[in-house]
Amino acid sequence: MEFFSPAQQSFQPHFWTENPITSDAQVQIYEELVTDPQGLLTSFLSLDHRVKDNRIQAQGRSLTGPGADITAPVRTGSDPSYKRGCGCSVVRYEVPLTAVVGASAVRATLFYQSIPPYYLRQRLEQGHGSDIARLITFVKKLKISQYPAIANWKLQIATSGAINVGP
Repeated sequence: MEFFSPAQQSFQPHFWTENPITSDAQVQIYEELVTDPQGLLTSFLSLDHRVKDNRIQAQGRSLTGPGADITAPVRTGSDPSYKRGCGCSVVRYEVPLTAVVGASAVRATLFYQSIPPYYLRQRLEQGHGSDIARLITFVKKLKISQYPAIANWKLQIATSGAINVGP
Protein backbone atom coordinates (compact mmCIF):
# COMPACT_ATOMS: atom_id res chain seq x y z
CA MET A 1 0.00 0.00 0.00
CA GLU A 2 1.15 3.49 -0.73
CA PHE A 3 1.21 5.96 2.15
CA PHE A 4 2.50 9.45 1.55
CA SER A 5 4.40 11.77 3.87
CA PRO A 6 6.90 14.58 3.29
CA ALA A 7 9.63 11.89 3.40
CA GLN A 8 7.76 9.39 1.14
CA GLN A 9 6.81 10.92 -2.19
CA SER A 10 7.22 8.00 -4.59
CA PHE A 11 4.44 5.99 -6.18
CA GLN A 12 3.98 3.09 -8.58
CA PRO A 13 4.04 4.19 -12.23
CA HIS A 14 1.53 3.09 -14.84
CA PHE A 15 2.39 -0.33 -16.27
CA TRP A 16 1.30 -1.54 -19.69
CA THR A 17 2.62 -3.62 -22.59
CA GLU A 18 5.55 -1.26 -23.30
CA ASN A 19 6.29 -0.70 -19.58
CA PRO A 20 5.92 -4.19 -18.10
CA ILE A 21 5.99 -5.29 -14.48
CA THR A 22 9.39 -6.93 -13.98
CA SER A 23 9.56 -7.67 -10.24
CA ASP A 24 7.37 -8.59 -7.28
CA ALA A 25 7.99 -5.08 -5.88
CA GLN A 26 5.86 -3.62 -8.67
CA VAL A 27 2.09 -3.55 -8.87
CA GLN A 28 -0.41 -1.87 -11.14
CA ILE A 29 -2.44 0.63 -9.13
CA TYR A 30 -5.18 2.41 -11.04
CA GLU A 31 -5.56 5.73 -9.24
CA GLU A 32 -5.58 9.49 -9.36
CA LEU A 33 -2.74 11.13 -7.44
CA VAL A 34 -2.46 14.83 -6.79
CA THR A 35 0.00 17.22 -5.19
CA ASP A 36 -0.70 20.15 -2.90
CA PRO A 37 0.55 23.70 -3.60
CA GLN A 38 3.92 22.77 -2.02
CA GLY A 39 4.32 19.88 -4.49
CA LEU A 40 3.72 17.09 -1.94
CA LEU A 41 1.50 14.11 -2.72
CA THR A 42 -1.84 14.42 -0.99
CA SER A 43 -5.28 12.84 -1.11
CA PHE A 44 -7.44 15.73 -2.23
CA LEU A 45 -6.97 17.83 0.93
CA SER A 46 -5.17 20.55 -1.03
CA LEU A 47 -5.59 19.57 -4.65
CA ASP A 48 -3.28 21.62 -6.84
CA HIS A 49 -1.89 19.43 -9.61
CA ARG A 50 -2.67 15.95 -10.97
CA VAL A 51 0.52 13.86 -11.19
CA LYS A 52 -1.03 10.50 -12.06
CA ASP A 53 -4.44 9.40 -13.29
CA ASN A 54 -4.46 5.97 -14.85
CA ARG A 55 -7.94 5.00 -13.73
CA ILE A 56 -9.50 2.82 -16.41
CA GLN A 57 -11.37 5.08 -18.79
CA ALA A 58 -15.03 4.55 -19.59
CA GLN A 59 -15.74 2.52 -22.70
CA GLY A 60 -16.40 4.92 -25.57
CA ARG A 61 -14.69 7.87 -23.87
CA SER A 62 -13.74 10.48 -26.43
CA LEU A 63 -10.42 12.32 -26.35
CA THR A 64 -12.24 15.42 -27.60
CA GLY A 65 -15.69 15.09 -26.00
CA PRO A 66 -17.21 17.22 -23.24
CA GLY A 67 -14.98 17.34 -20.15
CA ALA A 68 -12.19 15.48 -21.96
CA ASP A 69 -9.57 17.89 -20.61
CA ILE A 70 -10.47 17.31 -16.95
CA THR A 71 -10.93 13.54 -17.28
CA ALA A 72 -7.83 12.91 -19.38
CA PRO A 73 -5.38 10.27 -18.17
CA VAL A 74 -2.07 11.48 -16.72
CA ARG A 75 1.28 9.64 -16.99
CA THR A 76 -0.04 6.71 -18.98
CA GLY A 77 2.64 7.10 -21.65
CA SER A 78 1.52 6.08 -25.10
CA ASP A 79 -0.62 3.22 -23.77
CA PRO A 80 -3.12 2.64 -26.59
CA SER A 81 -5.82 1.53 -24.13
CA TYR A 82 -6.09 5.17 -23.01
CA LYS A 83 -6.30 6.53 -26.55
CA ARG A 84 -9.01 4.39 -28.16
CA GLY A 85 -11.88 4.44 -25.65
CA CYS A 86 -11.88 0.67 -25.14
CA GLY A 87 -12.65 0.85 -21.39
CA CYS A 88 -9.78 -1.56 -20.82
CA SER A 89 -6.15 -1.85 -19.76
CA VAL A 90 -3.53 -4.43 -20.72
CA VAL A 91 -0.61 -5.06 -18.36
CA ARG A 92 2.36 -7.22 -19.32
CA TYR A 93 4.40 -9.14 -16.73
CA GLU A 94 8.05 -10.05 -17.41
CA VAL A 95 9.24 -11.47 -14.10
CA PRO A 96 12.17 -13.89 -14.50
CA LEU A 97 11.42 -17.31 -13.04
CA THR A 98 14.78 -17.17 -11.25
CA ALA A 99 13.44 -14.20 -9.26
CA VAL A 100 10.61 -16.30 -7.84
CA VAL A 101 12.31 -19.17 -6.02
CA GLY A 102 10.22 -22.33 -5.88
CA ALA A 103 7.27 -20.91 -7.83
CA SER A 104 5.30 -23.40 -9.85
CA ALA A 105 2.38 -21.12 -10.78
CA VAL A 106 1.41 -17.46 -10.86
CA ARG A 107 -1.90 -15.70 -10.44
CA ALA A 108 -3.02 -12.15 -11.22
CA THR A 109 -5.89 -10.69 -9.20
CA LEU A 110 -7.77 -7.43 -9.73
CA PHE A 111 -9.13 -5.69 -6.63
CA TYR A 112 -11.33 -2.62 -6.33
CA GLN A 113 -10.50 -0.44 -3.36
CA SER A 114 -13.08 2.26 -2.74
CA ILE A 115 -11.09 4.10 -0.08
CA PRO A 116 -7.28 3.98 -0.30
CA PRO A 117 -5.65 3.69 3.14
CA TYR A 118 -3.73 6.95 2.65
CA TYR A 119 -7.01 8.79 2.09
CA LEU A 120 -8.35 7.90 5.53
CA ARG A 121 -4.99 8.38 7.23
CA GLN A 122 -4.56 11.90 5.85
CA ARG A 123 -8.04 12.88 6.92
CA LEU A 124 -7.45 11.55 10.43
CA GLU A 125 -4.06 13.28 10.76
CA GLN A 126 -4.72 16.55 8.91
CA GLY A 127 -8.47 17.03 8.62
CA HIS A 128 -10.60 19.20 10.87
CA GLY A 129 -14.28 19.86 11.36
CA SER A 130 -17.55 18.04 11.63
CA ASP A 131 -17.33 16.36 8.20
CA ILE A 132 -14.02 14.70 9.14
CA ALA A 133 -15.39 13.64 12.53
CA ARG A 134 -18.44 12.12 10.81
CA LEU A 135 -16.25 10.22 8.33
CA ILE A 136 -14.02 8.82 11.09
CA THR A 137 -17.06 7.78 13.15
CA PHE A 138 -18.55 6.03 10.11
CA VAL A 139 -15.30 4.18 9.38
CA LYS A 140 -14.93 3.02 12.98
CA LYS A 141 -18.52 1.76 13.17
CA LEU A 142 -18.42 -0.08 9.86
CA LYS A 143 -16.22 -2.92 11.22
CA ILE A 144 -15.16 -4.19 7.82
CA SER A 145 -13.21 -6.99 9.50
CA GLN A 146 -16.55 -8.77 9.94
CA TYR A 147 -16.93 -8.93 6.17
CA PRO A 148 -14.07 -10.92 4.59
CA ALA A 149 -15.17 -9.99 1.06
CA ILE A 150 -14.22 -6.35 1.73
CA ALA A 151 -11.28 -6.81 4.13
CA ASN A 152 -8.85 -3.88 3.97
CA TRP A 153 -11.48 -1.97 1.96
CA LYS A 154 -10.71 -4.23 -1.03
CA LEU A 155 -13.20 -6.18 -3.13
CA GLN A 156 -11.88 -8.89 -5.46
CA ILE A 157 -13.15 -8.26 -8.98
CA ALA A 158 -11.38 -10.97 -11.00
CA THR A 159 -8.51 -13.43 -10.92
CA SER A 160 -6.64 -15.29 -13.62
CA GLY A 161 -6.52 -18.44 -11.55
CA ALA A 162 -3.27 -20.38 -11.25
CA ILE A 163 -1.11 -20.41 -14.37
CA ASN A 164 1.68 -23.01 -14.36
CA VAL A 165 5.17 -21.63 -14.96
CA GLY A 166 7.30 -24.72 -14.47
CA PRO A 167 8.77 -27.04 -17.11
